[in-house]
Amino acid sequence: MPRYSFPCDLVEIRGASAVRSTTDGAIPRRLPAWADRQIPDDLMRFDAAAAAGVHLAFDTEATFIEVGALFTRFENARSGQYPTCVELVVDGVLVETVPLLHGPILRFDDHQIRTMVPGEATSIRFAKLLMGMKHVEIWLPHAASVELLSLTTDADVRPSPPDTRPLWVHYGSSISHCMETPTPTSTWPAVAARQLGLTSLNLGFAGEAMLDPFVAKVIRDTSADLISLKIGVNVVGEQTLSPRGFLTATHGYLDTIRENHPTTPIVVISAIHCPPFENETDDRALTIPATREILAQAVAARSDDANLHYLDGRHLLGRDDEDLLPDALHPNTRGYGLIGARFADYATRVNVL
Repeated sequence: MPRYSFPCDLVEIRGASAVRSTTDGAIPRRLPAWADRQIPDDLMRFDAAAAAGVHLAFDTEATFIEVGALFTRFENARSGQYPTCVELVVDGVLVETVPLLHGPILRFDDHQIRTMVPGEATSIRFAKLLMGMKHVEIWLPHAASVELLSLTTDADVRPSPPDTRPLWVHYGSSISHCMETPTPTSTWPAVAARQLGLTSLNLGFAGEAMLDPFVAKVIRDTSADLISLKIGVNVVGEQTLSPRGFLTATHGYLDTIRENHPTTPIVVISAIHCPPFENETDDRALTIPATREILAQAVAARSDDANLHYLDGRHLLGRDDEDLLPDALHPNTRGYGLIGARFADYATRVNVL
């Protein structure tokens, strides 16, 4: 059987900002290497390595595929370990889902102190492929980091034609990272991208959507056809900015992106319905309702920018959908699917592409 080592010129890694070679293989990352020194904590360091939206792409006549990799899973004190998996998509159709059960576990306690539980590399096998040439995508786990080691098949692989679909870059929090849904193809950015016929780069970072300037530079330097920024909830949760600071940081974020994207459509999205935060009224602190008002204000102040849009996140998931928030903050799989479908409907209606 043909066996390929990573990095491999015949297998494209899509949905990553960078791919880092290691002694044994290759690690896809959602932030480039130059940003490493600006990453402020271990949680965002894991987020950047988590493979949300990252997938392998190649063409082959193989009926058997095996991926060897070291998968590092995520666990926190509140939610426990996030179940995740690797998925096989053939010619655009989901064929097989394999749960991820082995590998190291990265644990965070309530104080964001990390502990690594050792684990071994494993092999993920797919054996339900039909004969004949086909386009294969292997979607890597969105709630785990991945060191790719090998690809084994029962037929040669060859590079797929270039993906000519428009590229959508999306930035957001855990509600864009979507670790609560167990499969990588059911995150809401993946759902929306399929419905809109886009390829995507998911820059959703669980707990870390703080309007960090270095992430704005990554977006600025990516050749995007559509950009969306879903912001507010992490800034409120950690109280990292005052109302004044949130307004100027939003403008600064948009200014940085516009340096290389003067006319690219940008959709600024506020928080979805957040029951624990909706009734906060402390005038000294930034609240979820205030972030919505400030984001709308920032977009309105830039009314000369015809390609800048504001979308109230409650149109994606609102009060009537509260039953889809099992922890009163994060959607379940059905909720994420609904957000993806509603964003796709909005993007089509507003004609942002």
